[in-house]
Amino acid sequence: METATVKTQISLPKKQYDQLKSRANELNSSLSKIVERALDEYFEPEESSQLFTENDPIWQIVGAVESDITDGSVNHDHYIYGTPKRQNVNC
Repeated sequence: METATVKTQISLPKKQYDQLKSRANELNSSLSKIVERALDEYFEPEESSQLFTENDPIWQIVGAVESDITDGSVNHDHYIYGTPKRQNVNC
């Protein structure tokens, strides 16, 4: 079943139009398809754009290391590179 479409008209700055036309040519696509894809990404729910999903392999290493360091988030450069610790930081 085909999705209903609505024909519309928009005005773009010449530079954006040229970039859009160029991208459409690169992808052997139409201007409207490129705009549709961009709008799909724009309106995509925020949950799907999360940096890490629950199936991401990064979660396999969470908890793999233990430490007594309680200020690692603010003094990470000290622990990694040996720079002086930041003073007066409430952790």
